[in-house]
Amino acid sequence: MPPSLPRFLRVLSAGLLVSVGLARVHPLRAQGPGNAYTQVYAGAYYSFSLRNDGALYAWGRNNAGQLGLGTISNAQPLPVPLAAPAGRQWAQVSGGQSHTLAVCTDGSLHSWGLNSSGELGNGTTQSQTAPAPVPLPAGAVAQQVSAGRSHSLALLASGQVLSWGAGQQGQLGTGTTTGRQTPGEVPGLPACTQVVAGVDYSLALAAADGALWSWGLNNQGQLGDGTVTDRRAPVRIAPPAGLRWTQADAGLQHALALASDGSLWAWGSNSLNQLGDGTSTSRLAPVRIAPPAGHTWTAVAAGNYFSMALCSDGGLYSWGEGGVLGNGAAQGRNTPGRVAPPSGQTWTQVATGQYHALALTSAGHVYSTGDNTAGQLGNGTQAHALTFGRLLALPLPVRPAAAVPALVYPNPAVDRLYWSGAPAHATLLLLDMSGRVLRQGAAAEPLPLAGVAAGLYLAQLRSPGAPAQTVRVMVH
Repeated sequence: MPPSLPRFLRVLSAGLLVSVGLARVHPLRAQGPGNAYTQVYAGAYYSFSLRNDGALYAWGRNNAGQLGLGTISNAQPLPVPLAAPAGRQWAQVSGGQSHTLAVCTDGSLHSWGLNSSGELGNGTTQSQTAPAPVPLPAGAVAQQVSAGRSHSLALLASGQVLSWGAGQQGQLGTGTTTGRQTPGEVPGLPACTQVVAGVDYSLALAAADGALWSWGLNNQGQLGDGTVTDRRAPVRIAPPAGLRWTQADAGLQHALALASDGSLWAWGSNSLNQLGDGTSTSRLAPVRIAPPAGHTWTAVAAGNYFSMALCSDGGLYSWGEGGVLGNGAAQGRNTPGRVAPPSGQTWTQVATGQYHALALTSAGHVYSTGDNTAGQLGNGTQAHALTFGRLLALPLPVRPAAAVPALVYPNPAVDRLYWSGAPAHATLLLLDMSGRVLRQGAAAEPLPLAGVAAGLYLAQLRSPGAPAQTVRVMVH
């Protein structure tokens, strides 16, 4: 494989980049007005999306139970609904390395996944594969959560910040390097409006003056305080003169922040151009990243070695390590490059994992790009993607009557369709949703799909003397 490819592609087998793996049949449906999404969230190698009816879907790596489905698996390549606790609805989710935090609409806090450092906040180091409540101080209402590698942060409606989990780098902000297994206050912070848990470091935005506070690991200047000194207690990072910080995000060793004038600032490691300032020089303090002429930045997201930002022109901009930028290239960029939204839409939200990204459009459609080793792109495969592809395959939430004991692959389909294990003399057909036959052939051979428009179709197996079996498939 060419050495110019990004590191996470180089460690994958060459076959993974071109193969399309088997996917067990699920009844599928396309996204539409009745199941549009309102939020997307990315953990390290897994993903979540919240739908407008309050349904939460999870997919990707689940080796520690971080999807909350009550099971453990290496890869879950299709979205699976995750039920909220009885009588509640999900409001916000954050995925870390292998643990997940979530807030419900009633302000209760829940966690699941790996718990080796107490990052679930339940007073133990016992991991769990399904959501369970996290004890909060009496009368406390959770507003936002953020999961780091092995520590956790929560913002209360009062503006108070809580931390728990691993503390060896000072990432809990308590003035020590001692971890803790239940939520406790980060002392010395003013009331805040956002918390961000990075890889062994933390950020928080102050409500009153719009300052940024940071603490924890600082070996690459990721705290933005002009030094490489680890901080066990929060230090204040002043906003640009006359402005306020309005949003921040943390990558592996770099951070991004928006200011109130729509300017974007970056600092920390720049080894793979993840700061976007046209250089590979690391920065110990914030450096400004210019927006396209006549526009402003509206949101930022930081991955391991790459960055993304939404712009007022409706586009999504990406830079840093290649292969995950969604621009169709394996090469990286040292300045922001535009990724146009689907026709007639704008990008409205972006979320980044370690080596994958999710983006939401104004129509409520989810798109994903990058590494797909654990199925974190949610398209039914484990094949890497260099461009944003729409999350088309959604399992029906209730009584999937169309499921059959067979394998159809690839699903979603690209240029041909197979039905595994078909009986001799069976016929495979592709029908449109009205039942009109578009293609047919012997089921023992792949069914060519050349010239078939992208969309939702029916694949049907007809065998002599047996009832027809039908499943829904997507054609890309």
